[in-house]
Parts: sequence; structure tokens; C-alpha cells
Amino acid sequence: MTQEPDPGRPWRLGLVLATTIFTAALGVLFRNPQLTALAEALGCSLGLAWLWARVSLAGLEVTRRAPAQASEDEWIRVTLALRQRGPLPALRVELLDRFVADVLFERADAVGRLARGQEVELTFERPCARGRGLFTLGPVELTVQDPFGLFRLSRSVPLEEEVVVYPRPLSLQTLGLQSELERAFRGEGAQPRAGQGTQLLGLRELRSGERASRIHWRASARLDRLVVMELEAPSRSEVVIFLDLERASLRGVGRGSNVETAIRLAAAVSHFALERGHSCGLVGDDGAPRWLPPKGGARQRFQVLDTLARLQPQGEVDFQTLLRRGGARVAAGACVVLLFNRYEVDADALTELWASWTRRGVRALVLVVDDRRLLAHEWAGERKEREEPVSAVCWRLGIPFLEVERAQDLEQGAAREEVSA
Repeated sequence: MTQEPDPGRPWRLGLVLATTIFTAALGVLFRNPQLTALAEALGCSLGLAWLWARVSLAGLEVTRRAPAQASEDEWIRVTLALRQRGPLPALRVELLDRFVADVLFERADAVGRLARGQEVELTFERPCARGRGLFTLGPVELTVQDPFGLFRLSRSVPLEEEVVVYPRPLSLQTLGLQSELERAFRGEGAQPRAGQGTQLLGLRELRSGERASRIHWRASARLDRLVVMELEAPSRSEVVIFLDLERASLRGVGRGSNVETAIRLAAAVSHFALERGHSCGLVGDDGAPRWLPPKGGARQRFQVLDTLARLQPQGEVDFQTLLRRGGARVAAGACVVLLFNRYEVDADALTELWASWTRRGVRALVLVVDDRRLLAHEWAGERKEREEPVSAVCWRLGIPFLEVERAQDLEQGAAREEVSA
């Protein structure tokens, strides 16, 4: 619990100091040894009070337990352990911790008295309200007072930890994007084949040597012969997500910007792909080339989220150049998901790129973040005359696409759907 500030402490200290000085002056002026002794006693008391606070403060030791990862808007639990290792009790101990990801980034707690060897734990929860990114916990500031409440001493403990805040994926169900992703990952012409999946492909007669556990007894009784279930083999694709992190493409501010919407889309697409057994990679340039090779599994999901959490729209490479460079590393037959931050694109460049990918059997899905209602920054690039809406170019080339509004609008729409349901 936070202690209220003591407005009377400066007045008490000022009064004691003034009394000490005045008494010493009278003792010297009138050569009165009793007044001089009283002034010396008051001065020693002040010195001992300051020394008490100093020694007790030096003996305090603090440690912290907190998660190293979190997600946007998630509340994390932080535990601070405070122990007095010095010879004197610490009085009116105040502890101030800082977490930049929280809107109110300072959190104060207090302990009335901490005896020698005593340890207390202070636990509180902090929200990751400033969005994704790399944030710091700490340093911790400790404050104590002397027994008379005259001195208030503080010291900073360099106890700092980094917390990676992952982007919160957008709802693919709200976007109506799940079926589009399934078609893009599988490929329009891909035919289902038998294997060890979970979807039922059909029934066939029992073959010699097959285990009886695979027999579908109900269907066998109906057909009057032994049949087994044929399962569909999972169709796995290599999925590569391209992100536009050029500084000039940034529109909007904070968590409502087009870049933040695109990053949350990338988090949702990668989770969808990895959850269904596909391998997933990431390509971007935020001042340094980012190439996360496509892999599968739960570990890759955290690798993607960790990479997305650290990205910033500070690149100098335009998206068409990034697509051309990164596209050369995409394997033949793979699927690319292109996240456009801007509503318009250079039609000639995209047409040439799509022609080269088509020859290699690369499939594509385009997601366009509509930036026309968002505020442009001073360094934003100007729209060129030869640019066309991305959707028009994709329609002409036969590339499946979806236009996406801002994340805030999507969340409001999802909330309205939940209320109506």
C-alpha cells in the first residue's frame, strides 16, 4: 500500500535545525555551557538520525520475479522481494518500480518497518497497455526515514529486466479470412490424398496385413464387408509473410497505425499456418534485413512473435524492392502472404514480380491495409501518378486479396457481433 506523503517532515526538520542553531548561538553569545551542551546534543541527535537512515537504507536488498514475455493488453504479475541485511531496522520503507509498457509506468508500495533479517514480498499486476515491443522493468527506487521522521533518504537499485510484449493477433474469423488462407496454403489445384491426417477422405476394403483397429465396424456391417477409414494426408505448405516496414509508408499513430495493423495481421496468419502444420517464415526490413526462414512447430511460433514484437517502421527499402529481393529466396511452390500498408501500388512492378513467381509455381494472397483515412507523417512518401489501387491490380492479375481496415475498427466490429449474438 502506498504511503501518503508527510507534509510536516520538512517543517519538523527545519524547526529542529533552527532550534539547534539558535541554541548554539545563545550558548556562544552568553558563554552558557548548558545551552552549548544542549545544542551539541541536538546536533548529535540529528547526525545519529541521518546515520540511522543511511545505514538502514544501505542494508536493503531487493529482487524481482516477472515474466520475460507477455502479450498486448495482458496483465503481468510482478513480485518484489525486499530484505533487510543491515544491522538496523528500516523504517517507513517506500519502494518505487517502473514499467514502461504500462500507461502509469510507476508503481509505489510501502512497508512500515523491516527488521534485521526480515523479508517481505510485494506483488502487483501491471498491464501491457502501450502495445507490442521491448520494454524495461526497473530500476527500483528505495526510500527510508529515520526514527524521528526528519530525514528521507533514497537510492536507486539498478535492477532492470526486459519484457518482450508480443503483438495480439487480429481475429481471422472477424475478417472472414480463414477460408482464403486455407485455399492459398493448399493451392487451388491440389487434390486430397490418403495419409495420416484427421479429415476423413473415404472408405475402402480391408487389405491383407492391415490392423483390425482401422476397421470401421458400423460401415462394414452396413456394406456386408470389412472396410477401413481412409484419412486425408495433411497438405503442408511453405508460407512466407512479407511486411512493409518502410518509414515512408507509415500512416497513423500508435496502435492504430497501418504498420501496427499489418503486424497484428502477420501474427494471426503465422499462428493460423503453424497451427495447421505448415511451415512459416517472415521477411521485412526495418533498417536491417529481417529473414526468418520458414519452419514449423510451436518454437517457430514464438520466434515469429518475438521478431514481430521487435520490428519498427524505420526501414529505407520500399516494399516493391523488398518483394523482389526476398522473393528470390522463396522456394518454388511456396505460398507468400503480402501485407501492403498502402492502398495503392506501382502496378508495373507488381505485375512483373507476379509473372516471375507464377513461372516458379509460387502462390500468393494479398492483404491490403486501407491507409486513406490515416494521418500521414512528415516523412511519408507522396503518392505517384502511375500507382493504382492494390485491389484493382490483384483483380486484373487474378491474385486473391482482401482489404483490411484499421485494427481499432475491426475490434469494434467484432464487439458489435458479440453483442448482437
